[in-house]
Amino acid sequence: MSKHWRKLVTGLILAITIVGGIKVLQAEVTLEIFRAEAEKIAIGLLPFHTQDIGDQDLQLIRKILLKDLYRSQIFRPMEMTNPKQKFSNIPLTEEIKPLGQEGIQSAIWGKLVRTPKNYRFDGHVYDVPTGASILERRYVGQLQPPEKQLRLIVHRFSDEVVYRFTGERGIAQTRIAYVSDQSGAKEIYIMDYDGYEPRQITGDRSIALTPRWSPD
Repeated sequence: MSKHWRKLVTGLILAITIVGGIKVLQAEVTLEIFRAEAEKIAIGLLPFHTQDIGDQDLQLIRKILLKDLYRSQIFRPMEMTNPKQKFSNIPLTEEIKPLGQEGIQSAIWGKLVRTPKNYRFDGHVYDVPTGASILERRYVGQLQPPEKQLRLIVHRFSDEVVYRFTGERGIAQTRIAYVSDQSGAKEIYIMDYDGYEPRQITGDRSIALTPRWSPD
């Protein structure tokens, strides 16, 4: 893991506050992980094409993707809610290049489909100056539970986007282990890197202080 990602993961862990558990640490601990906005890649999220998908699910995946890209400290993500073109199919080169006038260097377009058996998401990343496609991925997830499956799909895609630009995997699929006494005893919990789905994994009702990940 590179120095950049070690700092970022450390910052995320130290910044998390659990009521009755982890205390808030000094803000300056996390400040060192942030890049200047001028150093980040301006990447725009084009309107996605959907099929049999409700607005709630569409807004969920866009929100998660924006946050994943922002937290990577590599990108300056921008919502492109009203571009001049509407893309119902994979954008063409001549449709991507004019988006440079919107102030973005790269663009993401996606297609989310719900079938009777699963979700399917096609994610595409473009280099705006040339209009070239630089990343294409397809992900398939179960229908239940819907929010968890959609979050997993988006986290996987955002990590791939980070890898395409940096050569290193992103941290969106990272799990965090921590100690909390919210149950009345110090127990070990795990959660997604962004705080989603915290769950208790020990019930010893004793003192658990130093959770560690095992290689296996």
